[in-house]
Amino acid sequence: MTSSIKPQILLAGATGFIGGTVLAHLVASPSPALRSATVICLVRGSDRVATLLAAYGDRVHPVVYRDLDDLKAITASAAQADLVINTTMEEGFKDDVKAVLEEKK
Repeated sequence: MTSSIKPQILLAGATGFIGGTVLAHLVASPSPALRSATVICLVRGSDRVATLLAAYGDRVHPVVYRDLDDLKAITASAAQADLVINTTMEEGFKDDVKAVLEEKK
């Protein structure tokens, strides 16, 4: 992540305990690459969008999705990302994202 383009990180599970901890560390990182990154957060509910925006402002880009079977939202978000972090309990998520990342090569 050394380019001048602002990195995009997809984080699934950002409002959970583990995902919230990962998000806090990403936005507080002293790394210049991470400090300039936008974290795309997949969230289930507009109330969670408001919570994330209030806490992190323009450092996050919440995307509302139905659930982990919402392949359209997941793949669209993964296609924008340079890095994908999944802190959910869903195993199928990694296969969906892997397919998107393979297409980006």
